[in-house]
Amino acid sequence: MSAWGIEMGQSYSQYDPNHNLNLYGLSIPWSVIDNNSTWKAAINNQPIELKWSETGEDSGGYQLVDVYSDMSEKNSGVNHVYLFVIKSGNPMVLYTAQNQGNTNNYLHLKETENNELKNAFARIVG
Repeated sequence: MSAWGIEMGQSYSQYDPNHNLNLYGLSIPWSVIDNNSTWKAAINNQPIELKWSETGEDSGGYQLVDVYSDMSEKNSGVNHVYLFVIKSGNPMVLYTAQNQGNTNNYLHLKETENNELKNAFARIVG
């Protein structure tokens, strides 16, 4: 991720449940995994089951194995938050640039359109 960030002219930090990103007051990933809060991760406005996993080999839902963001590196503009997940053995890189709350308390995610990032994660997962 560091090399990709340099290529994109961005600098990224890594996050996990013990070292959360403060996304406008929302602790990522803690707030959207394992039913820890009223917030839910959502794709296409549908909540998803997001679980933290050290291996990505757990059953059910989306297994979140890593989080990266450039938010702590910037003070303005669009911030990027990437969630690296495995669903049914398939790697996915989910993305959000959300910067405000909503009535559903959803963190809206979509699959990144960056093929280089998706392919690099797929190679890591094997």
